Amino acid sequence: MFWSNISKIFFAELKKIFTDKGAFLIMFIGIILYSVAYGLTYYNQVVRNVPVGVIDLDNSQMSRQLIRDLDATEQISVAIRPESIPEAKKDYEKDKIKAFVIIPTDFEKDILSGKGSNIVLEADSSYMIVYRQVYTGVMTTVSTMSAKIAIVKNSMKTGDMNTSLAGQIPFEFIQIPLFNPSSGYENYVFPTILILALQQTMLVGVGLLIGRRREKEDRFCEFTDDSTQIVLGRGFAYVFLYTIYASVYFLVYPSLFGYGLYINLPLMFPVMFLFLFATAFCAQSLGIFYNNKEDSLLALVMSSITLVFLAGVVWRKEDIPFLLRVVSDFIPSTKGVDALVRINQMGANLSEVLTSVLWLAALTVLFFFLAQMTTKKLVEEKVKKEV
Repeated sequence: MFWSNISKIFFAELKKIFTDKGAFLIMFIGIILYSVAYGLTYYNQVVRNVPVGVIDLDNSQMSRQLIRDLDATEQISVAIRPESIPEAKKDYEKDKIKAFVIIPTDFEKDILSGKGSNIVLEADSSYMIVYRQVYTGVMTTVSTMSAKIAIVKNSMKTGDMNTSLAGQIPFEFIQIPLFNPSSGYENYVFPTILILALQQTMLVGVGLLIGRRREKEDRFCEFTDDSTQIVLGRGFAYVFLYTIYASVYFLVYPSLFGYGLYINLPLMFPVMFLFLFATAFCAQSLGIFYNNKEDSLLALVMSSITLVFLAGVVWRKEDIPFLLRVVSDFIPSTKGVDALVRINQMGANLSEVLTSVLWLAALTVLFFFLAQMTTKKLVEEKVKKEV
């Protein structure tokens, strides 16, 4: 009878998800559109050829070479050559350029005489991704030109180009990016967004179902009033449905949207199940706060952006205030992101994610008992109304 009821609740809940317009919109249509929209938005991974302006007040052979070198970088593109700073500012305000470089008067003369010169970069740092590309492009170009000039000068003194080259560059710098070779934004943030999408759509969808049940006059569950059976039956339904979504997210999307994946299915799936069960039970335990179906939508609006930061990816977890870190540890996505991203994108083994896995297991148990208590109270609430 126990498992028979759970089976009935399981299939009834799946049917409910696809027949309830609100739940269907969130837990089927929404989760697909949400992930595809993010994937397409960041598909290009890296910002390239940011348009900049260059004010050449020297108009010398060396300044023109610098402009050509700036335009040759992958980070920036010299789109406009303003005559003055006010003109450059107008171009910036019209969004024709994102920054402008000023090459001062007597640029070539001062360099050849040994005085040195200054290159000025005016850039908006409010959009950090664009600012980083502009800064990197300009600094790389200027540093390279400075090194070339220094090498030529030294070789003229010593008569030996190889000696001058070794003196200017005494060691070779080799950069090996780990886990995100392209330094792409999608590689960095998209896997986290997908895990948060799984959690948030489940929390909201389940909240809609619970809110609608509280609004109606019929029983909380048509098969039984046993809270354990209700929690397990509905929990299995949510996890079953979201296992399909998660499998697509973790196995299909990497090749579809072009971000890295380490195939470690024996570890990934158990951790994924822990995360989904913790979320399913958490969603049911929060039902006590949903007096109607709109309450869960309000919760989504209030919590989604906050949870992105609390996950510790967009902003370092060590820099989050202690109290918020404690709160975030009781949100399934925090440990879910930590474990699943490290397994899928960094190739971590069980020992390296064991703390997060054990914490997810503890959250699963905790939220299961909270969901039981909540469901029991909601069942009793319905019984009292019938009486």
